[in-house]
Amino acid sequence: TTDDITISNTSPELYFSNTNAAKYSWMVAAQENVDQAFEITPSTTPGGSIFNAPALRIDGGTSNATFAGDIKQSTRIVLQDNGTIQWGATADYGNLTWDTGYALIYGQSGKGIKFGTNGSTLALELDTSQNATFAGDVFIPTNKALQGSTYPYTTNVGSGANATTTYIKAGSTAKTEI
Repeated sequence: TTDDITISNTSPELYFSNTNAAKYSWMVAAQENVDQAFEITPSTTPGGSIFNAPALRIDGGTSNATFAGDIKQSTRIVLQDNGTIQWGATADYGNLTWDTGYALIYGQSGKGIKFGTNGSTLALELDTSQNATFAGDVFIPTNKALQGSTYPYTTNVGSGANATTTYIKAGSTAKTEI
């Protein structure tokens, strides 16, 4: 049909047609492509009349909404259909993702990460060089160890050469410096 709006009582379906070949037409329907679902579906091509890939469907039994692509809130948050989330002024500050049993939080290119507590208190800052700055003390339980990760397990505690604090180096081949 060439009408702008067509109501079909067969499923039911409501079509918003556009005769402009550069524009998509839309179908709003109940259970047309997916059983037990409310659907909003664009035409498969601009100016087309085939509607078989819903952009949004709402399951009648669970009320779960399924989107065919990414969900975007302005330019600040992008929830991708692969399960990752990017956020920031233009979705370029942080990335929440996952991989084989792990939740992963990343600062995106050139961005560090800050963790806070109590709604506004900075607790830990990770800069873009992978340096960690703790706002408070770091405690190691008495039955645990602080140890380097490669043989001979050299562990440095303290600050660099110009520091005003004690520098302890443990685990070197022949000496311990204090």
